[in-house]
Amino acid sequence: MRVLMLGGSGLISSETTRALLELGHDTYALTRGKRAFRISEVSGRSVKNVVADRHDKTALKKVLAEVDPEVVIDLICYQPQEMKDLIEVRNRSLKHLVFVSTVCALGGELAQHPATGTTERRPSFDYGRNKMILEDIVLDASRSGIIAGTNFRPSSTDGPGAWLSGSLWCRHPILFELLKKQRPIIVCAGGVLCHHGSTRDVGLALALACGRSNTFGRTYNVVGDECITQAEWTRRTASGIGAPEPKIVEIPADWLVKKLKGWNGLGFLQYIWRYHGCFDTSELKRDIPEWRPELKIADNARLTWEWGVSSGEWEKAQGAGVQVPEAVPEKLIEDYTRAAGA
Repeated sequence: MRVLMLGGSGLISSETTRALLELGHDTYALTRGKRAFRISEVSGRSVKNVVADRHDKTALKKVLAEVDPEVVIDLICYQPQEMKDLIEVRNRSLKHLVFVSTVCALGGELAQHPATGTTERRPSFDYGRNKMILEDIVLDASRSGIIAGTNFRPSSTDGPGAWLSGSLWCRHPILFELLKKQRPIIVCAGGVLCHHGSTRDVGLALALACGRSNTFGRTYNVVGDECITQAEWTRRTASGIGAPEPKIVEIPADWLVKKLKGWNGLGFLQYIWRYHGCFDTSELKRDIPEWRPELKIADNARLTWEWGVSSGEWEKAQGAGVQVPEAVPEKLIEDYTRAAGA
């Protein structure tokens, strides 16, 4: 099929490119042309780059007319009007719209564990609220017969191209620094569950869904099979990069949120990381039976570490000093211990 990705040089889109090319699709990617493709050729097939601004309605209409895709995978839509514009200016050959949403549309504190594709949505901040609205626009268009649509909700998704997302410090290289030097790692007290995915597995799910009629009008969670505590995620990550057994310290999330008020990294902790995350993928496995998560948390850690070293990102991080002054673990642990004993 002729598939146009909106986005193509990012974390998930790179692996979507790989999967589309492996499956033999005629693959195009609309980007602003400011970043090189991390994956551009697979098995002798190459992605065709179309340089334009996805947020420019006129430019988008021109690209759709010229490429004339049968499927669009939208990885970079964040505002409701942008999705309405895409549907309005769609080309005649377009049969299927695949939208990449997020589990943030479900909210931080989930209404149900594990959350399914139809679990009540209670988003707690603007990013999740907008994604929820976008999901509705896609499904409304699908129900009305305007264009078949499918929503996918990744959770924290890891792989080469960015640092891991599963710690207090989110996508910051400090996690590897702490693990390698066996410095303490802070997790939320109470055995908070987390549920990550692999960029490769998410990309494959998106590619396999293209044009598949039994996915039309549906919303799927797309994550791995390991729903585990933050502490266990840390252990498996350490194992994946050959680091020693991590020193894990539990601190209540409420205390951390208050202590780190004003830190620019607070949002991830406040709205996402402090809450249990567990997501059901049985509907996706039922409708796309050849899809199964292949990469484990330890695999994602290893691949990310290898990317960091080979790309020079780790060397760059060390040169700048791998630290987050507002959230030094030893200082946080000291302050919490003092406060808890008061």
